[in-house]
Amino acid sequence: MASESIASARRVRLASRRALALGLRKQGASFRAIATTLAGSEGVSERYDESQAYDDVTIELRRLQAKNSESAGELRVLLEAQLLDLHAAYWQRARSGDYQACDRILAIMDRRARLAGVGGEPLAGLLRVLDLGKLSVEQLERLAAGEDLLRVLVNQ
Repeated sequence: MASESIASARRVRLASRRALALGLRKQGASFRAIATTLAGSEGVSERYDESQAYDDVTIELRRLQAKNSESAGELRVLLEAQLLDLHAAYWQRARSGDYQACDRILAIMDRRARLAGVGGEPLAGLLRVLDLGKLSVEQLERLAAGEDLLRVLVNQ
Protein backbone atom coordinates (compact mmCIF):
# COMPACT_ATOMS: atom_id res chain seq x y z
CA MET A 1 0.00 0.00 0.00
CA ALA A 2 2.83 2.40 0.86
CA SER A 3 4.58 1.66 -2.46
CA GLU A 4 1.36 2.53 -4.35
CA SER A 5 1.17 5.82 -2.48
CA ILE A 6 4.79 6.62 -3.31
CA ALA A 7 4.27 5.75 -6.98
CA SER A 8 1.12 7.85 -7.08
CA ALA A 9 2.88 10.84 -5.52
CA ARG A 10 5.73 10.41 -8.03
CA ARG A 11 3.24 10.43 -10.96
CA VAL A 12 1.62 13.59 -9.63
CA ARG A 13 5.02 15.33 -9.32
CA LEU A 14 5.99 14.20 -12.82
CA ALA A 15 2.71 15.43 -14.32
CA SER A 16 3.10 18.74 -12.52
CA ARG A 17 6.70 19.13 -13.73
CA ARG A 18 5.68 18.38 -17.32
CA ALA A 19 2.82 20.86 -17.16
CA LEU A 20 5.19 23.53 -15.80
CA ALA A 21 7.75 22.78 -18.51
CA LEU A 22 5.10 23.05 -21.22
CA GLY A 23 3.78 26.26 -19.69
CA LEU A 24 7.25 27.80 -19.80
CA ARG A 25 7.76 26.60 -23.38
CA LYS A 26 4.43 28.17 -24.42
CA GLN A 27 5.73 31.45 -22.97
CA GLY A 28 8.73 31.16 -25.30
CA ALA A 29 11.32 29.75 -22.92
CA SER A 30 14.14 27.68 -24.40
CA PHE A 31 14.74 24.17 -23.10
CA ARG A 32 17.85 25.47 -21.34
CA ALA A 33 15.80 28.19 -19.64
CA ILE A 34 13.15 25.65 -18.64
CA ALA A 35 15.82 23.41 -17.13
CA THR A 36 17.40 26.33 -15.27
CA THR A 37 14.03 27.46 -13.93
CA LEU A 38 12.82 24.04 -12.81
CA ALA A 39 16.10 22.49 -11.56
CA GLY A 40 16.05 22.31 -7.81
CA SER A 41 12.47 23.57 -7.48
CA GLU A 42 10.03 21.60 -5.34
CA GLY A 43 10.00 17.98 -6.45
CA VAL A 44 12.56 18.51 -9.24
CA SER A 45 16.12 17.24 -9.07
CA GLU A 46 19.06 19.64 -9.11
CA ARG A 47 20.35 17.57 -12.06
CA TYR A 48 17.27 18.37 -14.18
CA ASP A 49 18.69 19.40 -17.56
CA GLU A 50 17.85 20.56 -21.08
CA SER A 51 17.32 17.02 -22.32
CA GLN A 52 14.79 16.27 -19.59
CA ALA A 53 13.04 19.58 -20.26
CA TYR A 54 12.76 18.62 -23.93
CA ASP A 55 11.40 15.19 -23.00
CA ASP A 56 8.90 16.70 -20.57
CA VAL A 57 7.56 19.17 -23.13
CA THR A 58 7.41 16.54 -25.88
CA ILE A 59 5.63 13.99 -23.70
CA GLU A 60 3.13 16.58 -22.48
CA LEU A 61 2.44 17.73 -26.04
CA ARG A 62 1.85 14.12 -27.13
CA ARG A 63 -0.50 13.60 -24.20
CA LEU A 64 -2.47 16.71 -25.12
CA GLN A 65 -2.52 15.72 -28.79
CA ALA A 66 -3.91 12.29 -27.93
CA LYS A 67 -6.55 13.88 -25.71
CA ASN A 68 -7.50 16.34 -28.48
CA SER A 69 -7.60 13.56 -31.08
CA GLU A 70 -9.94 11.60 -28.84
CA SER A 71 -12.16 14.65 -28.39
CA ALA A 72 -12.15 15.28 -32.15
CA GLY A 73 -13.17 11.66 -32.76
CA GLU A 74 -16.05 11.98 -30.31
CA LEU A 75 -17.15 15.22 -31.97
CA ARG A 76 -16.99 13.57 -35.40
CA VAL A 77 -19.28 10.76 -34.18
CA LEU A 78 -21.73 13.29 -32.71
CA LEU A 79 -21.78 15.36 -35.90
CA GLU A 80 -22.33 12.25 -38.02
CA ALA A 81 -25.31 11.24 -35.84
CA GLN A 82 -26.79 14.73 -36.13
CA LEU A 83 -26.36 14.72 -39.90
CA LEU A 84 -28.03 11.31 -40.13
CA ASP A 85 -31.00 12.64 -38.15
CA LEU A 86 -31.29 15.62 -40.49
CA HIS A 87 -31.00 13.35 -43.52
CA ALA A 88 -33.86 11.18 -42.23
CA ALA A 89 -36.01 14.26 -41.60
CA TYR A 90 -35.74 15.47 -45.21
CA TRP A 91 -35.49 12.18 -47.08
CA GLN A 92 -39.18 11.44 -47.83
CA ARG A 93 -39.90 15.03 -48.84
CA ALA A 94 -36.89 14.97 -51.18
CA ARG A 95 -38.00 11.67 -52.72
CA SER A 96 -41.43 13.12 -53.42
CA GLY A 97 -39.86 15.97 -55.42
CA ASP A 98 -39.66 18.80 -52.90
CA TYR A 99 -36.86 20.95 -54.36
CA GLN A 100 -35.87 22.53 -51.03
CA ALA A 101 -35.72 19.12 -49.35
CA CYS A 102 -33.56 17.85 -52.25
CA ASP A 103 -31.25 20.80 -51.76
CA ARG A 104 -30.98 20.06 -48.03
CA ILE A 105 -30.31 16.35 -48.68
CA LEU A 106 -27.51 17.22 -51.11
CA ALA A 107 -26.01 19.66 -48.62
CA ILE A 108 -26.19 17.05 -45.84
CA MET A 109 -24.63 14.40 -48.10
CA ASP A 110 -21.84 16.81 -48.99
CA ARG A 111 -21.21 17.60 -45.33
CA ARG A 112 -21.14 13.91 -44.41
CA ALA A 113 -18.69 13.20 -47.23
CA ARG A 114 -16.38 16.00 -46.11
CA LEU A 115 -16.64 14.82 -42.50
CA ALA A 116 -15.58 11.36 -43.68
CA GLY A 117 -12.71 12.90 -45.64
CA VAL A 118 -14.02 11.94 -49.07
CA GLY A 119 -15.81 15.13 -50.07
CA GLY A 120 -14.60 17.75 -52.42
CA GLU A 121 -16.29 20.83 -53.72
CA PRO A 122 -20.08 20.56 -53.51
CA LEU A 123 -21.58 19.18 -56.73
CA ALA A 124 -18.11 18.73 -58.27
CA GLY A 125 -19.07 15.34 -59.70
CA LEU A 126 -22.20 16.77 -61.31
CA LEU A 127 -20.25 19.60 -62.88
CA ARG A 128 -17.78 17.11 -64.42
CA VAL A 129 -20.52 15.22 -66.23
CA LEU A 130 -22.80 18.15 -67.02
CA ASP A 131 -22.80 19.05 -70.71
CA LEU A 132 -23.01 22.84 -70.62
CA GLY A 133 -23.66 22.80 -74.38
CA LYS A 134 -27.11 21.36 -73.71
CA LEU A 135 -28.13 24.24 -71.43
CA SER A 136 -30.17 27.07 -72.84
CA VAL A 137 -28.80 30.60 -73.05
CA GLU A 138 -31.23 31.56 -70.30
CA GLN A 139 -29.92 28.77 -68.04
CA LEU A 140 -26.31 29.79 -68.70
CA GLU A 141 -27.14 33.41 -67.90
CA ARG A 142 -28.81 32.38 -64.66
CA LEU A 143 -25.73 30.34 -63.71
CA ALA A 144 -23.45 33.24 -64.61
CA ALA A 145 -25.58 35.49 -62.39
CA GLY A 146 -24.82 33.15 -59.48
CA GLU A 147 -28.13 31.31 -59.27
CA ASP A 148 -28.14 27.86 -57.67
CA LEU A 149 -27.18 25.12 -60.15
CA LEU A 150 -29.96 22.72 -59.12
CA ARG A 151 -32.61 25.43 -59.36
CA VAL A 152 -31.40 26.31 -62.88
CA LEU A 153 -31.35 22.65 -63.94
CA VAL A 154 -34.94 22.03 -62.82
CA ASN A 155 -36.02 25.41 -64.29
CA GLN A 156 -37.49 26.88 -61.15
